[in-house]
Amino acid sequence: MKTVVFSDTLKKLSVGQKVYAQGGGHGVISEIRENCAFPVFVTLNSGRKDAFTAAEIFPA
Repeated sequence: MKTVVFSDTLKKLSVGQKVYAQGGGHGVISEIRENCAFPVFVTLNSGRKDAFTAAEIFPA
């Protein structure tokens, strides 16, 4: 399981973690990439996958 601490928000996020994505709803982190504008990929409860910044993600 990949865990990343984002230096701009000091949030610690992990793949598989349940989260609330601002503007997207609840879901599970499916992937975390580094060095990109939208590094957190979330599989939402609706089945849709979307990418967010760390600032848009909140632990559920």
